[in-house]
Amino acid sequence: MKSPLSLSFFISLLLPINSYGMWFGIPDAQLIEEADLIVKAHYVGATSIKIHNKNDYLGVLQVEETLKGTQQEIVFIHLTPPTPKNLPQRSDVINFKINQHGLWILQATTQQGIYRVSTPQAFIAEEQLKTRLPQLLPLIKNN
Repeated sequence: MKSPLSLSFFISLLLPINSYGMWFGIPDAQLIEEADLIVKAHYVGATSIKIHNKNDYLGVLQVEETLKGTQQEIVFIHLTPPTPKNLPQRSDVINFKINQHGLWILQATTQQGIYRVSTPQAFIAEEQLKTRLPQLLPLIKNN
């Protein structure tokens, strides 16, 4: 006869498992200090590309204004490929919508010319900029 403990373990493997994650808050000053590039831009879309024999998924930003870093017209951001809708979604993936406008606080990756959005706080939607930008500009100018 099997022990109740092994039976419980076997049953637990058959049950669906849900887990929830949460991003931790980072002070604006720290985000801005660690940023290599801060731009007002809109998200144009994404594409798959092969770089150094490795498939990568990049988002494309059309820059309207550069507030920190080297001025660029187009910025590439590293993205995680989207998970099909019928599969569980990862909580560590940040998704963007085409034509999403706002302030992007970006960090350089090891691949030259490609940046990353390290936390959801690193994108501030255009609707929030009227109230947030006056607080952020002094921090940006001091970096």
